[in-house]
Amino acid sequence: MDRYFKVIKTEKDAWIGLIASIIAVLVSFQVPEKLFWVLVLLAVPSAIFCFSFLLVRSWLPFLSSWISDLKLVVKYSGEGNESADSSEGELEYLPADQSAAFFAKRFSSAFPGIRKITWYSGKDAVDRLSILLRHPLNFKSKNGYTTPIWWWRNGNLQISEFKVLSRKRVLIDRMEFKIKSIAAVPGKDYYRSFVYLEAHPEHPVFPKDWSEDRIAEAVELFGYANEEYGLYRKKFYVSRSEYDDGAATIKGKVFQLGDDVELRERYITDFNLVIAPHLSPINNTDFDSELRALLNGILHEGKSLNELAEKVDKLPKPRMWGLK
Repeated sequence: MDRYFKVIKTEKDAWIGLIASIIAVLVSFQVPEKLFWVLVLLAVPSAIFCFSFLLVRSWLPFLSSWISDLKLVVKYSGEGNESADSSEGELEYLPADQSAAFFAKRFSSAFPGIRKITWYSGKDAVDRLSILLRHPLNFKSKNGYTTPIWWWRNGNLQISEFKVLSRKRVLIDRMEFKIKSIAAVPGKDYYRSFVYLEAHPEHPVFPKDWSEDRIAEAVELFGYANEEYGLYRKKFYVSRSEYDDGAATIKGKVFQLGDDVELRERYITDFNLVIAPHLSPINNTDFDSELRALLNGILHEGKSLNELAEKVDKLPKPRMWGLK
């Protein structure tokens, strides 16, 4: 098919050609008959050609991608409903000191047979994350509640919820990620295994708030830049300050957000983190600054993930290991 489209290089060329052809056809009705046929014979084939280019190169791929994304969302929406049901009903019991064993089982389910660092991307990465972070993620324990799987970067938190947004986009709690790749990193001991996640940058929701200087300053300070915003009724964007105030101006009208808004976080530069059990050796305050430096090095300095894996294999067990 490509050989027929050598004249047109871009979608912009096709749109220009299509619009020009339509204008020529419209003008042809206002000219003498001989000129009418000249314009029609030139414009109609051109219009068909440009329309075909847009159909093959743009519209059909977009439709296919949209249908694929819809299938994924529908596929995993049931798991989200199970999560809501379990949060309202009785949570399963998991001793707090079993987070490493729980993670090891999930790790083996998502990455069967893996005994060395192995990389995944695209839909494959999303599918494997969906196995690793499938529900349930929250449990009862002896002293209350426990969440066995955590993430580490600048600020370390438990992972309570996971959703698939599209073929390459996922939601981990409030964090949106356009997945670039993930790596399964098996450790020398089962409790040392972890998953490395790297995300593509996304366009900010409020681009006027993000100058090049502000982005550069954030990267210099944290290693990345991120934007917090509110998603109202799953379709309207509101600023973080409006989210905090519980009200927002949308299309010139003030809305009280109530419970119909959720806080989201989007990364507008390259970003990475690691996912591991709560009782991973990574859960070590003495290692926090070194971990940040290693992750920043992987993003910006070409450092290898192997260096991080070697460090984790040498870390001591966390002090909370005997916690029940």
